[in-house]
Formats: sequence, structure tokens, C-alpha cells
Amino acid sequence: MAHAAPAPAPVLARFPEAGPVWFPSVMGTGITASLLAEFSEEAGWLQGPSVAFFGLTVLLFVGLSAGFAARCVRRRSALTSTLRDFSQLPYWGAVAMAFLVVGHAAHVVLPLLDPGALGAAVRIDAVLWTVGTVLGLVTAFGFTAAIIMGEPGKPLPTWGLPLVPPMGSATTGSALVPFVPDEGLRLTLVVLTVGCFAVTLVLGFVIFAVALHHHIRVENIPLDLAISSWIPLGVLGQSMSAAQTLAAQAEHFVIPGAVSTLHRLADLYGLAMVPLAFVTIAIAVQITAQGFRHGMRFVPGWWSLTFPVGTLALGSRLLAQSLGSGWLGALSVAALVVLVINWAFCAASSVRAFLSVRRRAARAGAAASGTRSPEARANA
Repeated sequence: MAHAAPAPAPVLARFPEAGPVWFPSVMGTGITASLLAEFSEEAGWLQGPSVAFFGLTVLLFVGLSAGFAARCVRRRSALTSTLRDFSQLPYWGAVAMAFLVVGHAAHVVLPLLDPGALGAAVRIDAVLWTVGTVLGLVTAFGFTAAIIMGEPGKPLPTWGLPLVPPMGSATTGSALVPFVPDEGLRLTLVVLTVGCFAVTLVLGFVIFAVALHHHIRVENIPLDLAISSWIPLGVLGQSMSAAQTLAAQAEHFVIPGAVSTLHRLADLYGLAMVPLAFVTIAIAVQITAQGFRHGMRFVPGWWSLTFPVGTLALGSRLLAQSLGSGWLGALSVAALVVLVINWAFCAASSVRAFLSVRRRAARAGAAASGTRSPEARANA
């Protein structure tokens, strides 16, 4: 079907306030911190940047949470609008993911500062993982029910955001398994993480398939949401990581003869996801480039350029370690470099948008003051 070129987006009139739409920035910053910590095993100089990104992650997480809470206290509609508006509702998935990402970042970064902090880091991770997992499951099933029972409108890639957290719970939850003292509880945690993996695998691929079909056969993704086309990559990369981490932990609960089969299945799954990831990237690059060509304005959703790329870096790294593959290792390094570049671009764009709105507001105020009578200005 032929698509008409989208109309240029209007200039951003007001800088978006703290709320769920901003939490992809926490996701992108947090996974950057975690990946730099992982790669510091081979390049020790990355420890410093990892700690710096972790500090930024905590500041963003606390600042956005406090800012949104303050808005909700002042105006109840600040909360209810995010639950009733289908353009905002999916971003609760980013809120759930933020808990998971911050917890995992604490788990891997804090021991870099002090190896003795591992115990405290694990406890922080466990608390945030529990909150993020509960919120993520509620978000995933709640949003799916809202789609079925409500009037969600046109399918969009952002619909996949509420379905990402369970896969994130599968990946980050696996890292907690070795620290659970009771064997029965360890098995329970493994089963729970496998269940989370299945939830996203089934619901996520269905939702993304519907959104992709709508984009290809019906109409273009709205201009402001062009960068949301990167979100499906997050599910693919996250599932590659989850398959590897789940296989590593589940091997303790299967018969010895099945261990190699378990790892082989995880490797085959990861290898199958790699070409899908490349196709997804090609589609996302094309849509994003079109958005920029047509004057796409800044929205917080631009941060979707970060976390999905980070999941590919982590997934390909774990798969490379399992297979001893050089090219997959190179892919993970390349993805990390792209992640850092994208993060810098999103951060600079956010600051630029904020300053631009402030300047226009100042000019508008000055113009309004200039139109008043001399008597009114004297009395002001």
C-alpha cells in the first residue's frame, strides 16, 4: 500500500513533565551502566564510566519518581490520565523496567566500588526486582486486557512496552538465583523466571506482529513515534539474554544428561534471533530516518534508541561467550558503541528541547510585556 508522506511535526510547545513517558531514559542509562560493568572484565578502564552512568541512573530514577509523585499529589488527573489514555498507558511498562534495570545495575556496579558491597547490592536488586516483576506482570496482563476489552485505536510499536518487563524479569531474576539459600526457593525462582520469559515471548510477538502488519499494510507509524520502531529489538535482545541466563540456572534442576541439550537449545534460540534482530534494525533505521527527514519533533520516546540496542549488546555477548564466537563478540562491542552514541544523542536532544522551550517561553513573556500599556508595565 502506498503511504503519503507525513506532515511536518509542530514545534514542541511545552516540555513534557515528569511521568512514565520519561522512564525509558532510566532504562537506557541503567543498561549502559550494567554493560560497561560487564565489559570492564576485559577493559578495566570502563569501571569509572560504569559507576558514573550508575549514578546518573539513580538520579534519574529518584528524580522522575519524586517528580511524578509530586504531580499526582497536586493533581489526581496526572495519574489517572496515564491509566486511561492509550497513548500514555504503555509507558507503565517502562516504569516497571526501570525498577528491574536499576536493581540489576546496582547488583553489577556496586561491587566495582567495594567487593564487600555485594551482599547489599544483591538485597537492593532483590527488592527492586520484586517490585518491578509484580508491576510488570500487572502491566503486561492489564494492558493486554485493555486492548481486548477497550478501544485502543491503531496498533503501535509502543504497545510492546508493557510486555517487555516480564522478559526483563527473566533475565535479571536469573542473576539472583545463586544467592537464594534454599533449594526449593531457587527452583521456584527459576520456574517463575521461565514463566515470565513465556509471557513476553507469546504476548510480545503477537502484539508486535499486529503493529508491524498495520504499519506495512495500512499506514505509517505516526511521525512523533517513529523511533518507537526500535522497541521490538528490545524484546529480541532481551530474550537472547534470558535464554542464556535461564539455561545456566536451570541446569542445576535437570538430569545431568539434559544439561548440554538445554544449553544447545538456548544457543539455537539466540542464533535464530540474530537475523531477526538485523531485520528489525533495518526496518527501524528506515522508519527513523524518514521521521527525521520529515521534521520529527523531540519527544521523550526518543530514548527508545537506547535500551533496545543495549539488549542486543548483552544478548550477543552472552551468546558469544557460550559459543566462543568471535563475530558475535564483535557484534556485542559494536552494539555497545552504538548504545553510548545513542545515549549521548538522546541526552543532548533532551537538554536542547528543554532549553528551546524555555527560550520560547521567555520570548513570549517579553512580547506579552511589550504589548501592555506603560501604566500597566509600571504597575506590574
